Amino acid sequence: MKKLKGFVLLLAGLMLLASCSPAKDPTGSGAPSASGKNDLIVAVASEPVTLDPADQNDSASSLAIRQMYDTLIIQDENMNLTPGLAESWEFTDDTTLVLHLRKDVKFHNGETFTSADVMYSLGRALANPKVSSFIDSVDLDSSKAVDEYTVELKTTIPYVPLLTNLSHTAISMVNQKAVEEAGDAFNETPCGTGPFKLKAWTHGDRVEFVRNDDYWGDKPTYENLIFRAIPENANRAIEVETGGVDIALSLAPNDGTRLKDSADVNVVVYSGLSTTGIQINTTAKPFDDVRVRQALNYACDYQSIGESVYEGYGTRSICPMSSEVWGANKDLSPFSYDPAKAKSLLAEAGYPDGLPEKILLVTNDNRQRIDTFEIMQRQLAEVGIESEIAVRDMATLASFIPGDYELFIAGWGSTTGDPDNGLYQTFNSNSGTANSARIQFRDPQIIDLLEQGRAEADSDARYEIYQQAQALIWDACPWIWFWQPDTIDATTSQVKGYVPHPSGYYQFFAKVTFA
Repeated sequence: MKKLKGFVLLLAGLMLLASCSPAKDPTGSGAPSASGKNDLIVAVASEPVTLDPADQNDSASSLAIRQMYDTLIIQDENMNLTPGLAESWEFTDDTTLVLHLRKDVKFHNGETFTSADVMYSLGRALANPKVSSFIDSVDLDSSKAVDEYTVELKTTIPYVPLLTNLSHTAISMVNQKAVEEAGDAFNETPCGTGPFKLKAWTHGDRVEFVRNDDYWGDKPTYENLIFRAIPENANRAIEVETGGVDIALSLAPNDGTRLKDSADVNVVVYSGLSTTGIQINTTAKPFDDVRVRQALNYACDYQSIGESVYEGYGTRSICPMSSEVWGANKDLSPFSYDPAKAKSLLAEAGYPDGLPEKILLVTNDNRQRIDTFEIMQRQLAEVGIESEIAVRDMATLASFIPGDYELFIAGWGSTTGDPDNGLYQTFNSNSGTANSARIQFRDPQIIDLLEQGRAEADSDARYEIYQQAQALIWDACPWIWFWQPDTIDATTSQVKGYVPHPSGYYQFFAKVTFA
């Protein structure tokens, strides 16, 4: 009975949240600000890979998609579940979720949003392995549109993360007519129900949005939103400092520190739901041997590297996902810097003189990641591991073939705030995500625990499952456990109402005003 009781309590809490209204914009009218400024310009580190919600799970694409599309459920900046395109919902039993949809919501092409769009959108997401793991426990054949504004979703298990996963950008609602008319061009001709519409996408430079005056919710107070892709950290900082942009996202630590002294700039630092690690291709010899992977974790002074590269912004990773996520195992101990131990483990694995061939270290052009690899390169050589660094652009990495490297530095966010998102999609090769594909990690015991975790309704039991799973993942070392960086954003002093979201993306730009 404990399990059933826990599930009922969980659902009661979620249903209470469902009755709450979303946070309101200061005006909600779309009226221009007192300053008369009509454009909000945001500097981002990279442009989107795609604007199709069901064909992405990268942060740059998600950020752009969030401005144009809505999800059934929204997680606010405190990670509370609030109504989105679903006004309310309830579980009628542990495998049935009933969603009550908003009426009079229009897509950007003028089509009315109905339950048919929900069924179509979920079907598209389930059909694409890049995002299907968010809702792969939904039994679409047994689910149905009860009427135009009611949907009944059936799941194959008591799928606890369902509500939070329905808030992810990958499960944004699309319009069937728009998708079918656009065909292969839908990734560049988005059609959502969100507060902004796509105006133009100039590849390599900017994405321009225009306010959707027919939006069902609170409307932005300015007309145009512009994302400028500025890969160089220093240039993003200079642009916000000189007023070339209104907001600059993901600044480098040294720029964040420098800008704190500027009277014309507000610096926002927060610890989100992401962690940065060095992913190991566990199918490539000799990294299929856990002793070699553990040796990598002992071989470098990751604490000093993190402190140096990130200049004190962030902390050493203490578990396989962000410590800000519910269920994080905070009793694990980071691997110490112990070159002798690393050499001993390599010798046990049959490499007393170090690895016989150079390994490839792959990164994007993020300065902190390149610096991390350059320091690691020297320290790895001291234990007999020679390496080469390869810097590749985001477009190349988006079509990356798993296996073309040994080590890959990446950030991964548990963007729904649930350990299922942080662990199942990363350390379970059955999930089919790019993150899991890069490491190809298969451990039957861990996979079994992660399957149990997503189906366990009792929160105490679920917590213990994830504690055990993380301890096993930690020791198996499919990653080099590295750093949980802080995120550093900056705005001009004229910008008001900017509140970052722990996930790193949501419709926060719709709430910004100008002084």
